[in-house]
Parts: sequence; structure tokens; C-alpha cells
Amino acid sequence: MSISTSDAVTLGVGLFIFAGCIGFVGVVLYVAYAKLDVMLGYFENSPAVTIKAPLKNGGPWGRLFVLGGIVGVIKAPGVYIPDGGACAEDIAKFPEELKARLIAIYKVGECFTWALFLFAVVTVVDWSSMGGARLGLALLTIVAIPVWILLCLRLWFVQISTIATGLKNSSAIGIRLKLNAGGYFGRLIFIIAVSVILTCSRIFIKRGTLDPADFDTVPRDLRFKIFVLFMIEVGLVVSLFLLYLFGR
Repeated sequence: MSISTSDAVTLGVGLFIFAGCIGFVGVVLYVAYAKLDVMLGYFENSPAVTIKAPLKNGGPWGRLFVLGGIVGVIKAPGVYIPDGGACAEDIAKFPEELKARLIAIYKVGECFTWALFLFAVVTVVDWSSMGGARLGLALLTIVAIPVWILLCLRLWFVQISTIATGLKNSSAIGIRLKLNAGGYFGRLIFIIAVSVILTCSRIFIKRGTLDPADFDTVPRDLRFKIFVLFMIEVGLVVSLFLLYLFGR
């Protein structure tokens, strides 16, 4: 049985992404088992790491969780040092070569994760069976998602200092700041959380997790941008729900 060129290319890309994901998991597990104890020795004064250390005895997932905590600290020390979660001296004595390797591994994993998601969207969805309205909505959603992601990340890069310092007394923001150590995905989740918190401010003020004085200091233009992102999020959720509903 022969297959078309397009099918062969799709199969090749799929196998490459799948093999890359398996290889990434294998490398991370090797590091988690072969290097974790050594790396923990450099963070004796960093609670953000030491509090997770006992979980290394919880099997592969436990070791991966601890390794993720270490990567988070070395990738974004500015998030952990101010609140005492990490010690600057601990981070300074961590080997630069090992730090570079860990960050490189993390970035490779992030690339393969996004590639797997995009590949699933392109290949799993049966585009040929869609009606005109559903196809139009699907294409609009596919275009809107990366645009929304880019807008969220741009807001993070431009406004993270304003958000972090202006809302420093609001626990709803403070407890989510460490998401910024999770790379682009963590930053995206953080901006989503901020958009929900500030747009639905009355709920969080009533719960006592958003300080009214902090909220009042947020610039109006920043509030407007966050509100627009929130409305886009709502629109995307509705679109995905409609696509699911139309497909039933």
C-alpha cells in the first residue's frame, strides 16, 4: 500500500515530534536520577528547593517535581530571592555549565510541547467534514489563539514590574508570581490569572486577596489592556465550546 507525499510528510513530522518528546523525557529522567542529589547540595539555604527535596523519594514524578523547582529558581532568581525563597549565594555557587545545560533542556522540552500541540490541532481535527460556519469559526480561533498568546507575553515583558510592585500587598497576585519561573507557559498562565483577578476585582477584594489600594494604583491603560485580554479569553472559550457543540 502506497501513501501520498503529504501523508508521508505528516507521518515523518509526527514521528520526529514523538521521538523528540520521548528523548526529552529520557534526558530529564536521567538528570533527575543522576544529578539531582548533587544539585540539591547547592541549595541548602533556599527554602523554595529544600521544601521540595523530600519528594525526591516519591519515584520519577517526585524527582521531576524537585528538578522543576531547581530549574525554576535558576531561571528566574529575581522571583524567589526577594521573598526569601532562594538564597543569592546558593544560586551564585551553582555551576554555570550545569545551569546552561538545564535551561537548554528546558527550552527544548518547551519547543517539543508546543510542536506536539500544534501537530495535534492540524492532524487530529477532521477539517474536511466541517460545514462552512464551523470551518470559519475554527480558522478564526486558530488565528486568534497565537495572537492572544503573543499579546499576553508582550504584556508580561512590558508590564511585569508594574504588576509585581503595584500589587505587592495582594496575595492573589503574590502567590502566583512564581509562575513566572515556568518559562513562557508559566508567564502566560500568570497573565491569565492577573486578567481574571483585575477584571473580577470586586470578588477578590471581597475575599481579601486583592488590596483595594493596590488596585487603585494600577494605571488605567494597563487595566484596559488586561480587560481586553480577558474578553479575548472569554471569546476563545466560547468559540472552543461552540466548536465542540457543533461537532456532536
